[in-house]
Amino acid sequence: MSGPGVWLNTESGRNALMEADGIHLLYNTCLDTIDCRELESVIYLASVIMRKCFPKSRLPIATLRNPLTFPIPDSDIYGSSSDVNEGV
Repeated sequence: MSGPGVWLNTESGRNALMEADGIHLLYNTCLDTIDCRELESVIYLASVIMRKCFPKSRLPIATLRNPLTFPIPDSDIYGSSSDVNEGV
């Protein structure tokens, strides 16, 4: 008996899972059993399968910069915050 990784490594295996609505089934099963501690390993495996099979897409963000900024405190090790921020 082979594990799920064997058929997930081929494009045809991933496509077959998608065409059979397997991702939807895995997702809904995970949502229904998320509170069941005994099924934690099954939920983990389902999340690995979904992540591997789902089409890759870019994150819906305009920039990689964080919208929140925090001042860097002065430090004896790193110098003043103006020295550190100069390169940014």
